[in-house]
This record gives sequence, C-alpha cells and structure tokens, in this order.
Amino acid sequence: MPKEEQIEFVQMAMQKSFSGPLPPSDDFARYEQVTPGAGDRILKMAEDQAKHRQSLEMKMLKSEVRSTLIGQIMAFIICIIVLIAGIYFVLKGMNGKGFVAIFTPLGFLIGSFLYNKNKND
Repeated sequence: MPKEEQIEFVQMAMQKSFSGPLPPSDDFARYEQVTPGAGDRILKMAEDQAKHRQSLEMKMLKSEVRSTLIGQIMAFIICIIVLIAGIYFVLKGMNGKGFVAIFTPLGFLIGSFLYNKNKND
C-alpha cells in the first residue's frame, strides 16, 4: 500500500479530577446550565458541610479541654491528700514514711512540669 493511502489511528484518553467541596468553575457553570439552581444548591451543600465540620471540631476541642481540666483537678486532689498524709506521718513520728509521702508527689509534679516545658520548646 502506498504511503498516501495509509491511515494512522491515534487513540487518546483524558481524565479530569478535582478535590474539595466545589467543582472547578467550568464544571460549575455547566451544572447551572443543565439544571438551573444547581449552583446555589452546590454552594449551600458546601457551606452546610463546612458548618457541620466546624461544629464537630468545636465539640472535640471543648471535650479535650474538659478532660484535661478534670485530669489536672484529680491529680491536684491526689497530691494534696498524699501531702497531708505525709505531714500526718511526720507528726506521728513515722519520719521515713512521712518524707516519702511528701516528696513523692512533689517529685511527680516537678517531673511533669519539666517534661511539659521541654515538650513545648
């Protein structure tokens, strides 16, 4: 077959994707052309999803703050009780037990403070 009569076939494929709550502006305009009002509905859906996500994040943040605060209050109460017990032991003449009971929570408090200070740096 002569070269002039040969036909060459080329096949091409194209893939298009996007991420995020809103489609690209070209696609967005096509949605509106096909279904009038679709653009407003898509925007409303994206806004509602953003509000929902923000409310969940706020709930999680409040929960974490509350849990941290409760943990700190409980740790403080336990330390105070152990310190009082240590002072009681010292006053009753059990110096060894008393000093251990006094210095153990103090050591934990100082260690926790230093650990958090290094962690934040």
